[in-house]
Amino acid sequence: MMNTERFAANLTALREKKALSRHELGALLQVSDHTVVKWERGQSLPSLDNLMGLADVFGVSLDQLLPQTKKEASDIKLRDGMASLTELYKIGSGPSSSHTIGPEKAARSFRDRYPQADRFKVILYGSLAKTGKGHGTDSIITKTFAPLSCEIVFDPITEDLPHPNTMELFAYEDERELGRSRIFSVGGGAIQYENDELPAPQRIYPLSTFAQIAAYCEEHHLRLWEYAEEIEGASLWDELTLIWEAMKASIQAGLKDE
Repeated sequence: MMNTERFAANLTALREKKALSRHELGALLQVSDHTVVKWERGQSLPSLDNLMGLADVFGVSLDQLLPQTKKEASDIKLRDGMASLTELYKIGSGPSSSHTIGPEKAARSFRDRYPQADRFKVILYGSLAKTGKGHGTDSIITKTFAPLSCEIVFDPITEDLPHPNTMELFAYEDERELGRSRIFSVGGGAIQYENDELPAPQRIYPLSTFAQIAAYCEEHHLRLWEYAEEIEGASLWDELTLIWEAMKASIQAGLKDE
């Protein structure tokens, strides 16, 4: 992550060394002097195009414009890149990745573990209990277990939970409990069974900060989308097209809803 304070101080020093006013620098980049003020105060960061413009104005590389300490560089290596862009998006029942997509996935997974069950029960804790009704958490769980019945209990009282979005699921056959599981909706549509380690997404991008990516793109004359395609291949666009079509369909459904 770019250190905004260090960048702000570096930008101010470069501007003063170049004997440019904030207004003059803004004019060169076609931004307002107020924008330059915000950069120099560490209140915002420039876009990639503006970073490259700043590097051109001052005659420095992006690495010089965005200095990193040895510790930050070491931390970057330890993080070892980034996951696929497709990990950012999930298609599922809205409106919430944690309150509907995650619980839907949990219910489906638990149902598949007990195919002989004739009914289910789900207890919702924490945030799922407090705001689940408004998000439709109970509705999506009921729909996922259908045509089998599922009793849903909201428990907003229990504290000391292992995760804010905790669910406890029970499977029954002829009034006999077949099994139970605690599942956490950990965000982004992902779920995790209690005591199971959540597998980390495969990291396919070798670079892990915007400064590194911007410098690489500048060196190889690439736009950001070209860098993504270079790493993930042309098939990336097929997957992102599915996401885009789902987004548009969701918007249209919302516009038609009464």
